[in-house]
Amino acid sequence: MRFCSQDRIRNRLPVLRPWLGKLFLIGFTTGHTVQSVRKVKLKRPLLVVWLTASLCAIVDVAVAQGFLNLNFEESYVVSSQPTPYGFRSGMANVPGWTAYYAWGASNYPGGTTLIYNNETLDAANASLEAADYFQPRLAGNYSVLLKGGTYSSQVYGTKGVSLGQVGQIPPQARILSYWSRANYFHLSFDGHPLMVTDLGPVSSNPGIYPGIRLFGADISGYAGQTGELLFHVGWQSMGGMIDNIAFSSIPEPGSPILLGLGIFCLAWRRSQWR
Repeated sequence: MRFCSQDRIRNRLPVLRPWLGKLFLIGFTTGHTVQSVRKVKLKRPLLVVWLTASLCAIVDVAVAQGFLNLNFEESYVVSSQPTPYGFRSGMANVPGWTAYYAWGASNYPGGTTLIYNNETLDAANASLEAADYFQPRLAGNYSVLLKGGTYSSQVYGTKGVSLGQVGQIPPQARILSYWSRANYFHLSFDGHPLMVTDLGPVSSNPGIYPGIRLFGADISGYAGQTGELLFHVGWQSMGGMIDNIAFSSIPEPGSPILLGLGIFCLAWRRSQWR
């Protein structure tokens, strides 16, 4: 029998925390609703509306778990050493992903090893960056930096750089989204280009995640299919960071809207009984 160590559980917390928060909210509000039903004697249709909203939110959470290490929080440092700049630099494993034409990258079964808290000056680059690097990660503990490169060599040529993962698109998935600072990437699934749309800042508060934007693509035509999801940065492209890749059954605001509708109906119905 295998047991999870405290360190393993602690390392998983950044990955699980967002979904635990959503599930806690759903559980709390649903429990509160059940108590209100007993007190106010709500009619069955209202209860159905509320439960439908909660289930949609749960489905939204489940669908987002289609691929592995989509927010790069399951990555881990293999080796590092201090630098004169106040951070450590070295190599890190990034499970689930495969790097193509990136200087220093080494793929292994189930993942890739990238340079950590460092980047190339002119060669094609794929690297894992943390909060203390010159270009800090976008969110959480880690983000991946992709740059197309400006130096041609016999090994890397002028193909730019790509980061991909083979997996099955969740059957209910409709939207693929990710965080970045600009639309640096050519996105494709199983060789088919995906049209990316800038959905705006990830936060309406300019002090929270400043300059970081949410990008999305319609993935519904490939729902349930297996293939490679690929992010590519072309030759002589500056590139940028990517993080928080997610699949959703509906656009991100959908579940909160449904939950809000349920809360509104509950409050309105309760006022009618008073």
